Amino acid sequence: MKVYRVLDQNRMDRSPQRYGVEIEVENGSDCGWTDNSAWQRVQDGSLRNDGMEFITPPVEMRQLNSMVREYYEQHDNRGYEANIRTGIHVHADMTWRTIEQVAAICAVYAVVEPLMFELCGPEREECIYCVPWYRATDDADLMGNLLELDTPRYVRGHLDAACKYSALYIEPLRRLGTIEFRQAPTYASARELMVWVKAVEKIVTIGTYYGTPARVLEVAENNLQQMVQFVFKDMDMIHAEQLIEECDSIGVAQRLVRTRQPSNWQHNMDNPLEQSGVYYQFAGNEGRLPRHNLADPFEELLDSDEYRDDDDYDEQEDY
Repeated sequence: MKVYRVLDQNRMDRSPQRYGVEIEVENGSDCGWTDNSAWQRVQDGSLRNDGMEFITPPVEMRQLNSMVREYYEQHDNRGYEANIRTGIHVHADMTWRTIEQVAAICAVYAVVEPLMFELCGPEREECIYCVPWYRATDDADLMGNLLELDTPRYVRGHLDAACKYSALYIEPLRRLGTIEFRQAPTYASARELMVWVKAVEKIVTIGTYYGTPARVLEVAENNLQQMVQFVFKDMDMIHAEQLIEECDSIGVAQRLVRTRQPSNWQHNMDNPLEQSGVYYQFAGNEGRLPRHNLADPFEELLDSDEYRDDDDYDEQEDY
């Protein structure tokens, strides 16, 4: 089932991957610059002292990069304040993906979630507005349960139960066709924010490429180092493996795997990489999936049309 059906649409044309950013600040009353900008400003009742939220429309990554630059040029001049109450939320558009592809993206996220919080800083791990999946697994279970549902109405009903303050919030699937990454603080610079957004982009890329939670777990078990370094570049692997083990984040990801595996499975529907000739087809074996035959799956992924890292925003762009 494709996500656009959950949005009660019969058909939607495939579009490039889009993202949206919400930046929370306090002391945000001085804001005339948004009148001629694509940025939208709304009041945020969860904040204090003229709390505001600045919101982008859904855009492709290069356009988002430009919009983030614009925001921080204004931010530096207007004295917006960030604190423990404020944060940044990144929405990733899922409208043309299947529910199983969304679950695969969530499985990648679950595996590396402790490292996402490491990237954000320790204060975010304790924040009640972005509770980690490895501390509260209800939303991981909910996402796994969606795979057993066969009608959009049932999917929408289950998504109503998602926790608003989960670090990865999945309820927006039913309203916006997005999943929402909530754990970033309100960064002080465009560079920091784009490093975060690029990590989100890579999680989405890996999950889309492998297509099911079961295959993501297979990759995590056999290529964890490549997965971590693909998302976080120079992460210390000894420290990363310790965090993943301490949080049992792979165990959280296992909650997303279908409980009823089909007897035959073919991974080529809705695959954004189908033009590259990457297909998987095999018979089930007692509910277990055989290992893939790619010698280096992340080299293949980097070379694919779906992921072109032409813009190394956090290194080549001059913020």
